[in-house]
Order: sequence, then structure tokens, then C-alpha cells
Amino acid sequence: MERKLTSIVSYPERGEGGNNRYRGNCSPKLIEDLIMHFQPNEICDYMCGSGTTKSAADKCGIESKLYDLHSGFDIMNCEIKERPEFIFWHPPYWDIIKYSDVMYKASDVQSRYGYDPRKLDLSRIQEWEQFVEAMNYAMMKQFTALENGGRMAVLMEI
Repeated sequence: MERKLTSIVSYPERGEGGNNRYRGNCSPKLIEDLIMHFQPNEICDYMCGSGTTKSAADKCGIESKLYDLHSGFDIMNCEIKERPEFIFWHPPYWDIIKYSDVMYKASDVQSRYGYDPRKLDLSRIQEWEQFVEAMNYAMMKQFTALENGGRMAVLMEI
């Protein structure tokens, strides 16, 4: 069942997918609704966290390409190689939730990918102005990577 999309959404029942113990994790129902509404053939998520986007894409029968700092991709320094048709982006919170070494072990990332994610983690930026600058850069980087006519959905929580 497709739910009506509005700029403010609420899902009393979270739905299935991702890991709801991963702080900041959104309802897969939102991503499913976006997929059903825009009908993309694929979805990319460059800060995929616990994988909710993949769960929603799998349920909707479309391809997903997922990236995250914890799996070797740094939005600020890595190249976006594809020209996505659709991007879902749920950026980190400024000073509410820290991800590296809280939601996953920084030492695991460092041993596997050769960098300390704590130094690159946008949720660890101390100054508001620097955080906003980083968010603007990350958003524009994704937006300019879209294929002509592509779409980007950004989840901002209040």
C-alpha cells in the first residue's frame, strides 16, 4: 500500500529492515514510499548506516548501491563513481549522535580500510559552522553526481 508522501512524515509502526538499534536509523517505510512514488530502477545511499535502504530496495525489487564510512567510503574524500538515478541521504546529526567508535568499532575500520573513521566522521565535527559547511559540500557532491533528471531525497529529523 502506497502512503501519501508529504514533507513531514510519521510512521507509528517502524516496519522491517535495517537495525533499529543503530541510533538515528529511520523507518524503512519512508524509503519504500519514496521508491514507490518515484519508481527508480536503483537507489544509492552514501551514508547507509545499518542498511535500511538496502532492505527497502530489496522489498521493492530494485537495485541498491550502499556506502558508508564504516565500510570504506568517505563522502568528503571518495569519488562518487556512478551517476545515480535516485539518492537517499540521511545525514548525521551535529552534536546528538556520534557514529564512529560508538555504533561500530573504529579499530575494525582502521584495520580493514587503513583509516581512522573518527577523523573523518561528520558527526564528530565540533563547530557548528564547520558542520554546516561539510553538510553543504556532501549534499552538493551527491546532487551533482545524479544522472540528468535524477532525484535526491534528504531526511532531516526534528
